[in-house]
Amino acid sequence: GRDPGVGPPGIRDHRQPVPRHRDPGCVAVHRGELDPSRRLGRHPCPERSPSHPPQYDRVVRDIFIAGSTIDKAIQKVLTIDQVKTEELKKSKSILITADEKEKAIQDDDRDVLAFSKAVSGVARDLAGEIARSVDFYLSQGQERVISRIYLSGGAASLKNLAQFLSGELKVQVDVYNPMDFVA
Repeated sequence: GRDPGVGPPGIRDHRQPVPRHRDPGCVAVHRGELDPSRRLGRHPCPERSPSHPPQYDRVVRDIFIAGSTIDKAIQKVLTIDQVKTEELKKSKSILITADEKEKAIQDDDRDVLAFSKAVSGVARDLAGEIARSVDFYLSQGQERVISRIYLSGGAASLKNLAQFLSGELKVQVDVYNPMDFVA
């Protein structure tokens, strides 16, 4: 049979221990926020029964779109190596507004146009995966709301990524750095 701690494919009931993931690209929903900082694992909850179906306070799902996916997209579009990719990621940004795109066209900055095209394609895929997790979470009860999504990891520092995802998802997206809390 199916593991009692697992709901629909890729979605885990929070009442069961959650295995540690090698990839930190896991998404957690807690009290209306997708928040990677929340401790995942066993929480005190009422016992499950047919008259009391599980309520998902958290959605934990591996999303296999990460910094390496963005790197591969940039390398494919611009036909460059990893060193040049890292340089571009630090210096270029995703073009969001019409003014930014117009300026890049006027400046004939083909690198930033290609960079933005490559990264925004992957970011759209990421937004779609996050939207599926959010839709599942919201479908679990009437009073569920997502007020903020946190990004973490190396790719979270890409210029304009949080703003791009915020525009795609229609929710505030902030960069979360867990190292900010280490003394």
